[in-house]
Amino acid sequence: MSTLAGIDLGTTYSAVAVLNKLGKPEIVPAVSGDRITASCVAFNSRDSMCVGQEAKNRLSDDPEHVVQFVKRKINEPSYRYNMFGKDYSPIDISAMILRKLKEDCTQEGEIRDVVITVPAAFDEVQRKSTMDAGTIAGLNVLGVVNEPTAAAIYYSSETDVNGNVVVYDLGGGTFDVTILNMHGKDVTVKTSKGDVHLGGVDFDQALVKLANREAERQNGCGFFPEEFLDSWNDRLLNTNERCFFYKLMKQVEQVKKSLSTRPKASLSFVDLNGRNFSMTITREDFETAIQPFIAATELLMENALEDAGMSKRDIKKILLVGGSTRVPAVQKSIEKFFGSPPEKAVNVDEAVALGAAIIAGQRKMEKDGASSVSVLVRTEVGRRKILEVCNKYFGVDCIDGDESRLVNSIILKKNTPLPCSKMQTYYLMRDDQRGVESAITESEEDTTDLDLVNKIGKLEIPLPSGMRRGDPVKVTFEYDKNQRLHVTVVGPDGRCFETDVSYSTSGTLSQSEIREKKVETSEFEIV
Repeated sequence: MSTLAGIDLGTTYSAVAVLNKLGKPEIVPAVSGDRITASCVAFNSRDSMCVGQEAKNRLSDDPEHVVQFVKRKINEPSYRYNMFGKDYSPIDISAMILRKLKEDCTQEGEIRDVVITVPAAFDEVQRKSTMDAGTIAGLNVLGVVNEPTAAAIYYSSETDVNGNVVVYDLGGGTFDVTILNMHGKDVTVKTSKGDVHLGGVDFDQALVKLANREAERQNGCGFFPEEFLDSWNDRLLNTNERCFFYKLMKQVEQVKKSLSTRPKASLSFVDLNGRNFSMTITREDFETAIQPFIAATELLMENALEDAGMSKRDIKKILLVGGSTRVPAVQKSIEKFFGSPPEKAVNVDEAVALGAAIIAGQRKMEKDGASSVSVLVRTEVGRRKILEVCNKYFGVDCIDGDESRLVNSIILKKNTPLPCSKMQTYYLMRDDQRGVESAITESEEDTTDLDLVNKIGKLEIPLPSGMRRGDPVKVTFEYDKNQRLHVTVVGPDGRCFETDVSYSTSGTLSQSEIREKKVETSEFEIV
């Protein structure tokens, strides 16, 4: 029987937890002894790489062959990292990190059945890409679960809470705020808001900008061009500049951590021109620099409360998740916003993986039956109930009633309890119409405006001759517990088409491509 595991695949650090024989989740340390693993891959050759802190340490010496923050590119599956003349996608890199986590767990037995966590704000393509990466890594992905939900499940296993809880999840690269109701072991999600490009990395970059401005004051010129500081695209830098940038990023990360416990910290180094540079950064300087990001989290909290139909007074506890919540300015912002301090009852780095391991036990029983796990695991995880909600609005584009323009037609509404299904009837536009083509849309808001939605895929349904204007086409959207979309279309001739979404995003993988990459990745050497 394989060991059940939960994996927190993070932007900057990842963690893996397994269910022990008693059905309790435990973090599995890496071979190095670290309880969390840097989400970083360094290539030694076309088919050899290392993953983790060793890879991260190589950023300042050989940045050309190191990849980090790949989670921020998972929504761009056509993006490529060229290493030793060979291209790798964000899905490929994510699979390498997952394979390393899997191999680090060999002392616990074979890790095969897993649940992988994702930000609540992840869209359909990002969820599919994450699951594909797990499959390529040789894992049996039982599903994905939202990071705040996983943390709440672990929290519910450690303490009894009855009431509305806010999970404030600020990690290295993403932010989620989720409002849920906890009643004993039951967790019912109400709504989530988030930003998949807001996290501790942005705090580090804010410190780099501070240092760059001080260099301009001291020397008349900064370290980096404004174009780079606006985009943070390191491909705009030459090799020496990239090495210097990552040395600086390593230092400012330590400054950030120091400012969590001290009122000021020093930054000193030799710049690219051989000049000695030093400056003192106060906590006040740092908090001013990151204020726009904190303000963005406050706005998302306001939006989440509005979506849930709640006020701040309705919230009983605020649970912190993610390493960036250690920043004092973040905690002060939360306390000021809600009028009460946040809860610090769980390890902010480990809670997500621990909760995912519990959910892995549940998903295994749902998929393969209660007998697929031990009696103790069945007893422990079977007591918990999770009710998630649809995280986006999903629909199709269609011609409005007067046939004058294309509009967005919502089929599934955000915050509908999962799993959910909804059928909508549309009608043919003309006699002898030979097919139906429609974009599948995803959006944060309930809108008919196609300029405000993402077109994540398309439906292409052939029709026989003889169809008449006004004949019905029935489109059913189903959203499962993994927050993955499934589409069924019944044509006017009664034929049923059950189809995976034909993703419009270049680079998303077919099942045959996933199988090919799984074989290819298994041959990579991870040292």
